[in-house]
Amino acid sequence: MKKILVFAGVLALVWAAAGVASISKSKLKPVATTGDESIALKKSQGPLAKPFLISPGYGVGTTDFDWLRNGSMGKSVVRDDQPIGVHVYWTYRTGGDPANRRGYYNFKDENGTWLGGLAVEGRVTRMGSLTTLADGRGVPTSHFGGNPNTTVSVDAVRGAGAFIGPYDVDPTNPAYPIWPIIARGGSDVLHVNGATNGQPNHWYSRSTDEGQTWTPWFQLCSDGLGGGWNTLTAQGSKVGWVYPDINYQLYYRESPDAGVTWGVRSLIHRADSCGGFLWQDALYSPSGELHVVYDVRDTTLSSTRAQIRHWSPSTGVSLVRSGWWESNAGAAHSTVSCPQLGYNARNNTWWCTWVEFTLADTGANGWSNGEVWAAYSADGGRTWRGPRNLTNTPTPGAPAGACADDRYASLAAVVDDTLRVLYLSSFDAGSSQYESGAVTVDTMRYYELFGGDGVEEDISTALSTASAKLTVFPNPFASFATIPGQEGENFELYDISGRRIGTYRGDRIGQDLGPGVYFLKFEHGHAKPFRIVKVK
Repeated sequence: MKKILVFAGVLALVWAAAGVASISKSKLKPVATTGDESIALKKSQGPLAKPFLISPGYGVGTTDFDWLRNGSMGKSVVRDDQPIGVHVYWTYRTGGDPANRRGYYNFKDENGTWLGGLAVEGRVTRMGSLTTLADGRGVPTSHFGGNPNTTVSVDAVRGAGAFIGPYDVDPTNPAYPIWPIIARGGSDVLHVNGATNGQPNHWYSRSTDEGQTWTPWFQLCSDGLGGGWNTLTAQGSKVGWVYPDINYQLYYRESPDAGVTWGVRSLIHRADSCGGFLWQDALYSPSGELHVVYDVRDTTLSSTRAQIRHWSPSTGVSLVRSGWWESNAGAAHSTVSCPQLGYNARNNTWWCTWVEFTLADTGANGWSNGEVWAAYSADGGRTWRGPRNLTNTPTPGAPAGACADDRYASLAAVVDDTLRVLYLSSFDAGSSQYESGAVTVDTMRYYELFGGDGVEEDISTALSTASAKLTVFPNPFASFATIPGQEGENFELYDISGRRIGTYRGDRIGQDLGPGVYFLKFEHGHAKPFRIVKVK
């Protein structure tokens, strides 16, 4: 596994070096930035001949299981505050064999060092979610193929990957709730929900001792009208649960006392030409107001047309993204799917990511390739700015092994000045699990995008890597660059995967770097990074 991770990182750097090596040294001169630069690797402008550009981000692990969830995912990437660590979790499989499925975990510390992907349990587990305790220890959950179905594990030490457990969540329930989503509330109370396969029922359990013991499963939906997938979130003593019914209407229930008692269900979305479908995500604002993003699909079910919408009690329903066109996404996706919420407390900005598909970008097998998109709201979710294609790697007509099918994107709830996204980058469109896709060894990519603290008029500026405060000369450069007027200031340097390289003074930036693309930002503060290029 470590060899795979190293290879992925080297491949990204080799690509970057190859791209800048073509710049003629005789033409080096200051480059004026436009505000449209992106950390994302740019799409190929040429024909479909190999090699295709890899999707952006750092390869944290692999899997050949390309049907990671059937619906709502919870969180698969979590930022802790000890001071800042990143936890990721996904379903690993090898050899195309269902018996080889495992929940895999990885962790990045403050220095940008990754632990390396490792199995949380030794037995067959899959389709779980992730949270952390207040001290930063990872807490993944998954479902097992037999009784008990839902398990929870707790890291012994933050970032160690030495998991204690697994702890069974009420193994006495014959309904065997699966597809668990986990959330942490105040005082490290853990909350888990699950659904019964093939039945319109949803269940809830809680733990007050770091997952060692759990309350009996409580049936949150007992009227037989629960439909498909649901999600869960918690803050302090409040717990929020969101679910669609079998008539494609979307509801929520809340608990004011850490899951001890629950209020009655309330309507979020009434089905009309669009119905609440498979994918939801929810977060609480600092004031304790529930915010939800969800997909709605053409209720005729004769097409894959869909929309991403946002709801809160104070704003009502607003449109994040309309995907009212056709696609052939497969794997339980529609044209726009997998909405995820993040929140920036520094400026009260909400962020939403999702995965998007079109018929214009289909692989050789006829299935659509996905790309990860984002938008943000500076007014509490009433209006949304953007959208912006984050991964931007179309590969129309590509055969198996050469596609860039980006899907199952999860956004860390805490945004601060950085969007943190984990997603599957599959080398064949669609899914090999139930559809006509080929079995390929795919990459789980962790992608950091700077600029999340900016509230500009357009998202291409909000996520831009340009900074009006910085003037780097020369850029591109061969030996080192300087920042006129700020030679004595300290700046942090990052590579294209978001890994921190080190700290440099403004009078000699990058003197010991190899050729490549890097990103520069002030050591203190949250200004957007500035893109610099070093050549041979």
